[in-house]
Amino acid sequence: MTDNKLSRRAFLAATTTTALTGAACSLFIKPTSPGVVFIVIDTLRADRLDAKLHNLPVMPGLHALADNAVCCAEAYVQETFTKPSVASMLTSLYPEVHGVRFGIFTPGDIDKSKDPQSMLHVDVLSRELPSLPTVLRQHGYATIGVQTNMQLHAHSGFANGFDQYHYLDNVSADVVSRKAISAIERVKEPFFLYIHYLDPHCPYTPPKEIIHTFGVPEKPSDKDLELLQNYNEYYWDLVRHGLGLSEERAIGRLGRKGRNFLKFMYDGEARFTDSEVAGLIASVRKRFPRSLIVVTSDHGEEFWEHGSIGHTKTAYRELAHVPLIFAAPGLAAANINAPVESIDITPTIAAYLDIPLESGWQGRNLIPLFTGTGRRKQKCVYTSAFGMQPWDKVKWRAVYDGEHRLVKNFSQMKTELFNIANDPYEKKSLAEKEPGRIEELTKALDAIIEANERHPLKQETVEKARVEEGTIESLKALGYLQ
Repeated sequence: MTDNKLSRRAFLAATTTTALTGAACSLFIKPTSPGVVFIVIDTLRADRLDAKLHNLPVMPGLHALADNAVCCAEAYVQETFTKPSVASMLTSLYPEVHGVRFGIFTPGDIDKSKDPQSMLHVDVLSRELPSLPTVLRQHGYATIGVQTNMQLHAHSGFANGFDQYHYLDNVSADVVSRKAISAIERVKEPFFLYIHYLDPHCPYTPPKEIIHTFGVPEKPSDKDLELLQNYNEYYWDLVRHGLGLSEERAIGRLGRKGRNFLKFMYDGEARFTDSEVAGLIASVRKRFPRSLIVVTSDHGEEFWEHGSIGHTKTAYRELAHVPLIFAAPGLAAANINAPVESIDITPTIAAYLDIPLESGWQGRNLIPLFTGTGRRKQKCVYTSAFGMQPWDKVKWRAVYDGEHRLVKNFSQMKTELFNIANDPYEKKSLAEKEPGRIEELTKALDAIIEANERHPLKQETVEKARVEEGTIESLKALGYLQ
């Protein structure tokens, strides 16, 4: 379970004496607790923080923030799909325990002759689970959520614990920032503000001025342009073929120029979001300079590294590896290379605020790792991928010990092993060469699965809710439904 809590006061004191960067670190504590700003940037790959496009940084704002904060360079999500991933972040539980797996689906006992709207249901996050917003509200925090992804709508239980939960349907990053700033105009410390930016999720449509920042993208061929204009059809044709649901591609394949154009537009979305997040952080710091700011993503995005695009379908590193940054006054800048998980975010925030950790949380308090206090045994981090709907026939699990990453595709009974330092994009499997390491990591994976089965908070049955009117079109726009 969780590690012993190191209090915020002890944590801040430790940062004044621990030489993590060689720079002096100030210490300033007020009697009241600070605010917490938790930012989730949808679909953001970890490698975009240091990336360049046409020799210009893709995300200069977040890069600068990471340089002056604790940056967890090897952070991994617990699922490569938004809904279970964010549920794990907020509850500090693996998906097998909190039970929220799928987006929108048709239960088997529903009469398919009825209205299609009545057939569609969603998994609901249990109100009984001790989530970050519920725990913080119990300790006197004003809790505010600004949400943009339909998978995390209030009808799926993600408003649990929030005093205010503002849902903005499929809006751009500038709208999100304005709403977040407006939401805390009259709030006082202590507060918890959770903001979920939808960008750079597809469709990739950055503002023209952002595109011009990087110059003119390479023009796709006429055939590529035709496919890009019907991107959802192209995407689902690729997905069906990749999952073995169709023997041949019904729609053409994007050429090199078309692929490069998609990557260019994704980076443009990342740059646009970066500028908006930087503006939000500056606004928060101006009014609440002592705030703890945490930035991460729910999953990455694949661009043909393993033959496909998008997310949810595999557990490879381009989907599992995400940014994770903790920034606060008195927190010495450090680059943490030890693997950590999204479920570690909630207990780390609670420990920083001097709030007791819930006994059921599966994540670790990372503060000792930040400060170098205490010894800790290396832990394998875990990622799964079960698709968006039960019928997807997607079942992946992966563990990473800081050196090697074991990736198992149970749908196709395929096992791969990668040395991440030498092969960060997981191109060359070492499975045949290192059976001993396969056995060792498989035991670690089995132990995680067994612990999840025995966990006292494991949800044996998950509540279902009917989707609301308008949900279907919103999910189609995001590529979640065909």
